[in-house]
Amino acid sequence: MGIKKFTTKEYWDETRHAFSPFPVTTTPFAPYLEKYLPEKTSFRCVEIGGYPGTHLTYFAKRFGYHPTAIEYSEHWKDIQKLLEFNGITDYNIINKDFFDLGTIEPFDVVSSFGFIEHFDDYEKVLKAHSDILKPNGYLILSVPYIGGLQGIIRKLAYTPEHWQRMRNAHNEKIMNLHTLKQSVARYASRILFADYVMSTSVWFSWDAPFVKNNMRGFMKLVNSVDKKVRRVLPSSRLYSPMILVIAQK
Repeated sequence: MGIKKFTTKEYWDETRHAFSPFPVTTTPFAPYLEKYLPEKTSFRCVEIGGYPGTHLTYFAKRFGYHPTAIEYSEHWKDIQKLLEFNGITDYNIINKDFFDLGTIEPFDVVSSFGFIEHFDDYEKVLKAHSDILKPNGYLILSVPYIGGLQGIIRKLAYTPEHWQRMRNAHNEKIMNLHTLKQSVARYASRILFADYVMSTSVWFSWDAPFVKNNMRGFMKLVNSVDKKVRRVLPSSRLYSPMILVIAQK
């Protein structure tokens, strides 16, 4: 398809080592998914870039969907471990590059969480999502947001090398609510939800190896405040870490 990737297998695999499966009861997106997705045991769902399988496990347990993961990482067996640990035995894992799949039977639900922003031509990536989605099927996408307070905290706390590496791995044009919503609308009959989500959640801890030594005290304070205020503050473009779109084809 001629799509440039901003990451490699090595980029992902270097952070995926020992894996222990865990019980899955929810996801950060559960309040929105439960509002718009139907419970249908006949539905087939897929997650593109499905590691470690948390969302797929949730889809199967909460909505009764038959899950498929498309994951090119060498650690794809961790998805299998998580699904089976949670009692899911009817599943499919495709250990291939999404863009090398060829013909595939379309799904009722197509999802990716933090995937499309790792490519230069996000329009082609979105079209590839739509191509494997049934008419009237549900498209679920999330991308990280590093504008507002989230970007300020990262720029202050990350080492310069990590900050640049992170930015090099992302297409910041699509990490924008207006752009993402506008792009999804080209492949959807209606957009059910599109907004910033997850309140003030900060993804990394003060003791992460990529935090500057002189900023660890600052990040301890940020982590402490975040745990308290994320429960009460509504999500906002000023400080929320993720953008979520739910649409119907």
